[in-house]
Amino acid sequence: ELLELGDKSFGMNDVESAIEQYKLGIESLSDAIPLRDALSLYTHLGSAQSHLGDNEEAVAAYRRAILLHSDTVDSLGDDEDAKRDVTNQAAQAAYYLGMVHQNTN
Repeated sequence: ELLELGDKSFGMNDVESAIEQYKLGIESLSDAIPLRDALSLYTHLGSAQSHLGDNEEAVAAYRRAILLHSDTVDSLGDDEDAKRDVTNQAAQAAYYLGMVHQNTN
């Protein structure tokens, strides 16, 4: 999976490769891919872009992740654990978004 490949690259400090993997994952999104994967891809993409100082792009990725939260939660039905995980991920995106804004001011 592209998210895992991106995370592996990021973990090895190959951030540009990680960004490419996350972007490929986003480009391949379809109705068959769970929204929670999309939320993760955007959050991780934002983190990688922020790491390289691409703050405008990171902000856009974090915002997209946050916007996906409501639809993602709705898609999970009664799975409260999954809803909690998705909400935590969206909160993480919001936190990182705030950090990017703080660092640019």
